[in-house]
Amino acid sequence: MNGILKIAICDDENDSISVLSEYIGKIQQDNVNISVFKSGEELTAHYSDTGEKFNIIFLDMEMKEMDGIDTANRIRKIDRTAIIIFVTSHKKYMERSFECRPFRFLVKPVNFDKFKEAFLKACESIDLEHPYIVFQDSRDIIRLLYEDILYFENKSHWVHIHTFDKEYRTYMTFSKLLKQLDMNRFVITHKSYIMNLDYFKELHGNDITLRNNAVIPLSRSYKNDVKLKILNFNERKYLI
Repeated sequence: MNGILKIAICDDENDSISVLSEYIGKIQQDNVNISVFKSGEELTAHYSDTGEKFNIIFLDMEMKEMDGIDTANRIRKIDRTAIIIFVTSHKKYMERSFECRPFRFLVKPVNFDKFKEAFLKACESIDLEHPYIVFQDSRDIIRLLYEDILYFENKSHWVHIHTFDKEYRTYMTFSKLLKQLDMNRFVITHKSYIMNLDYFKELHGNDITLRNNAVIPLSRSYKNDVKLKILNFNERKYLI
């Protein structure tokens, strides 16, 4: 797949983390961002605190305190699209996990060929199911998933695309950008700003705070439309 692949490894065993990280590096070295969490509590707190989402989560089932299944169930309340691959030492836990819609199971010690098969299938699924935009940044052609985008900002015929860890810049009009976007997922908040509804946190006066605590302006002329879209978007999330 193209674009940045965001992967979380959640495991309380350092050896397991090292093996999975090594396997990922053997298969795909470029455009991969790996985040490591030592507990389910740490991973779910990251979701709550930052709003950041992952494409693929490798999740140990037998962690102390909050186990992998409880962790996955909490994640599913705020992220329906992440591909969850359970890593387990005991197949007996598998039946309990169906409710949180796991993509695959890998049994420890994880075999590289089985890991590679699951990893590539997950990447294929991301390509098929996750919408994206395409643009040119300097000399590079970038394909960026919707879920990686916080907001767009227009500055003198340049569109700045803000993500959690990077800012892209492309020469594009807002009207051309709007043709690429599903406006059920985004909303115009100002003549120079478009927000990803997934990352809305709160509205106060003429400011909108996103889940990473970035603040963007809200124009009076767009306020009613923004409020309505936020309400409708949240209703759809609970119905899906």
